[in-house]
Amino acid sequence: MNTPEFFTKFAKILNSGQSRSVVLCGNIYDLFYTGREYVPLIPFLCEKSKSPGIIQLVYELNGPIRIVDEKDRKDLRSAWISWKAGMDFDMLVIQDMKRKQSEADRLSREFEDNLRDAIGNPTLALEFLRQLTICSRSSLRADLLVVIEAADMLLPAGNGDVAGLGDKQLRRISIVQDWFGDPAFIRGRDSVCLIAESRHLIHPRVSRMPQVVSVEVPSPDVATRQHYIQTFSASVATKPAMWAGQEKLAEFTAGLSLHALRQLLAGAAYSNETLAPASVIDQVEAYVQSQLGDDVVEFKKPSHTLDDVVGFARLKQFLRGELIPRFKAGASAVR
Repeated sequence: MNTPEFFTKFAKILNSGQSRSVVLCGNIYDLFYTGREYVPLIPFLCEKSKSPGIIQLVYELNGPIRIVDEKDRKDLRSAWISWKAGMDFDMLVIQDMKRKQSEADRLSREFEDNLRDAIGNPTLALEFLRQLTICSRSSLRADLLVVIEAADMLLPAGNGDVAGLGDKQLRRISIVQDWFGDPAFIRGRDSVCLIAESRHLIHPRVSRMPQVVSVEVPSPDVATRQHYIQTFSASVATKPAMWAGQEKLAEFTAGLSLHALRQLLAGAAYSNETLAPASVIDQVEAYVQSQLGDDVVEFKKPSHTLDDVVGFARLKQFLRGELIPRFKAGASAVR
C-alpha cells in the first residue's frame, strides 16, 4: 500500500519551503494506513512525519498541547527557559544555584502550565504555540511541526467579516495572522498544519492569506477500499461473506469512507449474511445522503428496460451492441 498522494504533496510543500502553514481539508475524519494499521488523520500525520530533528506538537480542541514524543519535552522546555531568560540554560542554572527560588524553576513551571492551561482556552494555546515557534528559531536545534485540530471551530468563517465575531475569536484570528505572516516564520523551519473539513470554513482573514496553502484529502479510491477490505477480513474471526469477492465489493462501494465501509463489513460479519449488490448500494445511498442532506440529492432506480421503449429500433440496437458493452467493460477497456 503506497503512501497517500495527499501526504506526499503535504510533505513536499513543507520540505521544499513553499509554505510553512498548510490547511488539510476534505476527508479528514476517515482512517489512513500507516504501514501497520488504519488510524485517524492526526496519528497518521504524526507517524508518517516522524523524523530525527522534528518535534511534533498536537493541539486538540478539548485537550492540552500534547508533545507527541515525551523524549522531546526536556529539550523543548530547556529551549523555552533559555529563550525567556535570555541566556543558556546551563548558565542560568549555575547563576541561580544559590537562589531559593530560581528563575529556571519558575520558567519551567510556566512552560508546563501553558501546556496544561490550553485545555478549553484556544486563545492561550495559539499564542503559546506562536511563541514556541519564535523560541525554536533562536534556542532550539530541532524543528517544530504543529498540528491544530478543528481549525474551523477555532477560527470560524462566520459571515466572512469581523462584525459578528466575539473578542476572543478576533484575538485568535489576529494571533494567527501575525504568526503566519511573520517573515521570520516564513523563512524558518517550523511548520503548522491546520485541519478543517473545508478551507472555506476557516475565517477568510486566515484562509485567504497568500502564505497559507491547502491540500485536499480525497475520499478513498478503489485500491484503498480493496486494501481495507483485505485488512479487515484478516483481522476478524468471522470473515464477511461477499457475493463476488473483495475486488467487486471495492468497486461497488465507491463514495464510501473507510469508516462507512467498516460499518458495512462489521455488520455482515456479525450477521453472517452475504453482502449483496442491493444492500451495498443502499448503504452507499444512505451515506451520500447523510453527507449532503436528503434535500440535496435523491436517488432514482428506474425499473423499466429498453424493451419497454416503443420504437427507436436502430438506436436500441446501437445501445445494446455498442454503448452498453463499453460501459460494462470498465476503464481498462477504454483507449
